[in-house]
Amino acid sequence: MKGWSVIGLLLAAAIMAAAPIAPQTTPRGVELRVNQAQAAYGHYRRVGRRQVRRAVRRCAYGVTC
Repeated sequence: MKGWSVIGLLLAAAIMAAAPIAPQTTPRGVELRVNQAQAAYGHYRRVGRRQVRRAVRRCAYGVTC
């Protein structure tokens, strides 16, 4: 029975390490929260790159820098 508990503990640790879950301390105690990435998709990603390219060109031309 002791061997099964060790295997279960290792399995739980592996799942916690692979999942995007982080413990957060709150006034009520410790809570587990799921971390989420904030990514830009589609149109907004292209607009951001376009603005960077324009800014680089303007600086190279000496307009704004």
